[in-house]
Amino acid sequence: MGRIEGKVALITGANLRDDGGNIGGVTAMLLAREGASVVVTDLPGRGADRLAAQITAQGGRALAVDLDLRDEDQCRAAVEAAVAEFGGLDILHNNGAVSPEADNDVATLERDVWDLVMDVNVRGAMLMTKHAIPHIIARGGGSVINTASITALRGDVIHTTYGVAKAALCTLGMHVASQYGGQGVRCNTICPGLTLTPAALRDLPQGLIDTMGGLTPAPALSTPEDQANVVLFLASDESRAFNGQVLTTDHGMLSQQPWVSAFLAMGSPTYGNDKPDA
Repeated sequence: MGRIEGKVALITGANLRDDGGNIGGVTAMLLAREGASVVVTDLPGRGADRLAAQITAQGGRALAVDLDLRDEDQCRAAVEAAVAEFGGLDILHNNGAVSPEADNDVATLERDVWDLVMDVNVRGAMLMTKHAIPHIIARGGGSVINTASITALRGDVIHTTYGVAKAALCTLGMHVASQYGGQGVRCNTICPGLTLTPAALRDLPQGLIDTMGGLTPAPALSTPEDQANVVLFLASDESRAFNGQVLTTDHGMLSQQPWVSAFLAMGSPTYGNDKPDA
């Protein structure tokens, strides 16, 4: 307990919707339990206020702010609200994102879908970071954590814009680390694999979940708590050696060649080299 005691954290895309258990909401509750004052933000009506109320009811310190990441004035105001309420800002978690169903393959992709995803997922994170950095520097340094995705690192048949946007976040993190590391600002990016939020468990076919789990060395799939624990580590001084890094928080899925799981399923972990000589 108390790993970030006295810190102030702002988390975008943090809410307590009916399904609960999303990465932003779980992360906010964990950071509050570990001693931080948290500012939780999302679009109006998406449950940031309920999340803040729950954190407060559990003895934490929280403030909810309505935020549309496409609006720079609102991004600036969210940062200023954190500073006004809690006296400064130490941690920014750029977690807010959209992933429209219409985000298809390139040949059928509508420009409006591309623009929406880029505006929210990339420009929104840049704007939040832009307005947070001076306040983080004023506190002697701190941590910016971006939530990307393994789709930033591998191709897919759909979600073109989402993957490209998340790749941009990885590079944004490196630039922020390079530009402000000397002033005590660390910026790292996590790339979760499929994370078993209540929404994922409700909406995804069980066969897909089973297949994805079978592609990991464990085999296992992440929970929101797994991702929140990584964010907590990156927010704390324990991770002071990490800056400009991209961490794949996917239980090792991308660590192995794509055919490894198939060979293991066939019972041939040594690719046939265990057979006796003829």
